[in-house]
Amino acid sequence: MSDKSRDKRFIRTERMIRHRFMELLRTTPYRDITIDMICRDIYISKNTFYAHYDNKQDLLLSVEDEWIDKILEIYKDLHPTLNTNRYEILLADIDRTLEFFRDHADIFQLFFTRDHELNFVNHLSHKFKEHTITWIKYLTKSPTVDIRVQCLLDYSNAGLLALVKDWFLNQDRISFEELREMVHLAHMSVTASITSLGFSSETTP
Repeated sequence: MSDKSRDKRFIRTERMIRHRFMELLRTTPYRDITIDMICRDIYISKNTFYAHYDNKQDLLLSVEDEWIDKILEIYKDLHPTLNTNRYEILLADIDRTLEFFRDHADIFQLFFTRDHELNFVNHLSHKFKEHTITWIKYLTKSPTVDIRVQCLLDYSNAGLLALVKDWFLNQDRISFEELREMVHLAHMSVTASITSLGFSSETTP
């Protein structure tokens, strides 16, 4: 078998593992999902599973990282400058993020509503913070970010993701437009707080 064929088979098997894992998450508590269950359902050996993942937690984190990376892709073409008023552009990017959650609601509803098991929100919040700190350093051309701003970023990210989680749990009572409005208001509050610390609103993420 050629290396190319082996690579294709490896990729196909990995997709099968991830797909079956997500299917099981819809019906089975994470703690009750076993590697044996995944392997049995897609007719692979445990040795094959371990060729892809170290354990069940490694599989979960890999799936989460895949979707988090897709969220961060929203910002990859963004090249802010110190002379750019960022506020309206950032609101548009927040909207794109919310729309991504909405458009892939079947996946994210699972992550958010099962967060007591998966810890997805903390994982995503940490990634958001890392990304935003890198962004601020680029904007300010500074190697560090004030600890007070970092605290406000933690507050902002936790609030944003809490609102999204509440929306997934209460879509019959909270419309997407109402979610968008609440997130915009929360972002305005955090922006004002960061600005009050002496940071320009034009460079506030």
